[in-house]
Amino acid sequence: MFRSTVLSWITTAAPSRISADLSQMFIDSGDEMPKAKGSLVVFLRKYLHGLGADVEAQFLNRLTPDEKEVYQTASTASWCDVPVVSGLYEAGAETAFPADPDRMRLLGRASAKHDLTGLFRVYLMLATVRSVIKQTARMWRTYHDNGDARVERGASNQATLVIENYPALPSNLQEMIAGYVAKGLELAGGKNPKVYRDASNPNAWKWNTSWD
Repeated sequence: MFRSTVLSWITTAAPSRISADLSQMFIDSGDEMPKAKGSLVVFLRKYLHGLGADVEAQFLNRLTPDEKEVYQTASTASWCDVPVVSGLYEAGAETAFPADPDRMRLLGRASAKHDLTGLFRVYLMLATVRSVIKQTARMWRTYHDNGDARVERGASNQATLVIENYPALPSNLQEMIAGYVAKGLELAGGKNPKVYRDASNPNAWKWNTSWD
């Protein structure tokens, strides 16, 4: 019953300010809270700080007390509740790209640029377009304690990233992942990359990708 309630809520609720409601659902159910690596929060903190003190202040004003504590204290070694990470990313996207309906994808693109031109820049020098998608799948469990990632191969310029066994993955983070993958394809040399998110099966979320 709890899982069906969460799935219904994830697929129908507006994504903004979701962390408190989703956290309470897990608390009430007794189910284990899904976790994400604190490095996701560390990136967000670095990114918003780079936009200036006024922008970061606007962001902080959007946060719940729990979100603010995680934002200010998370380290790359931390594991953070996914509802809180989801809320932080939603507030960050709303602050950085307030008028853009694709703001979660834009934040995902910024995250990919940070990772692939920073920590993984040597890898990117040798990467093919398809290998970027495969690497995203391989690294999934480094950053998430739920879900199993794999890649379905398509035509020479197509591939599908699949995340299985993670029905509670929030929809706004799914959009962020779409932006991350698109930017990764672009940085690896893919022309005109496209990512279509298929949310029809909550036991197998899919990101269908293509490039020229």
